[in-house]
Formats: sequence, structure tokens, C-alpha cells
Amino acid sequence: MAIQAVIMCPLGTRIRFFAGRKDSSQPALDGLLPGVNDSADKLIRLFEDKTILPHDLVALLGAPSTSQQFFVEPKCRGAPQDGTLGVRDTLFYNQTRGMGQLPKKVFLFPSDLVISQDPRVNAE
Repeated sequence: MAIQAVIMCPLGTRIRFFAGRKDSSQPALDGLLPGVNDSADKLIRLFEDKTILPHDLVALLGAPSTSQQFFVEPKCRGAPQDGTLGVRDTLFYNQTRGMGQLPKKVFLFPSDLVISQDPRVNAE
């Protein structure tokens, strides 16, 4: 996001930047990613084990504002996780908490819902 911020400024410098990692044909080991049905306690603990505090975990939950789901619910394959797919905004947070108009095609992960309702972070 720092690179994005620089290039969005008038006369901002263009900087070549590579994000992510090389694709692999080998599947990742099971259990490395949090589950979509995990409890808030488990999710918070998993991220704290990686030095990501609950407040920062909530910030990470903004990533669905640009994503779609393909594997959790096959009949909803390709469904966006945000009512404004591809738009960098903060509506995802309110929509997840039921505080905004949510288009019917939007797919919410149960794990996002339990985090949004957890008293440790729901004010975020």
C-alpha cells in the first residue's frame, strides 16, 4: 500500500514493485490457514501467535473488499465478499456487521462474521 500511496500522489514516483510469491503447483499443507468456520477465539489466538494483534487482524479483514470466494460454497462460486467489489473502501466492515445495504450476491465468511461480533474488536 505504501507504493500505491506514492504513485497516487501528484507527480508521485513510479516504483517497480513485486508483491506475493511465485505460484506453486504443490498444494499447501492442511491447517496453515484459518478455517472459515473457526471461532473468534481461535482466529485471534492464531494471529496473535504470529504477532498480529486483534486490532491488526480487523485491519486485515479489509482484504475481502477486492476478493471473490470460489471454494467455500461451490454454488456461489465467484461471489464477491463485498458489495463494492474492486473498490477500495471501508464498506466491507459495516456490511459484515449488518450496518449497510448488502447485495444478495455477496458471500460472507462465517469467520468474518464472528470476528465482527466479538466484543474485543467489534468497535473497530
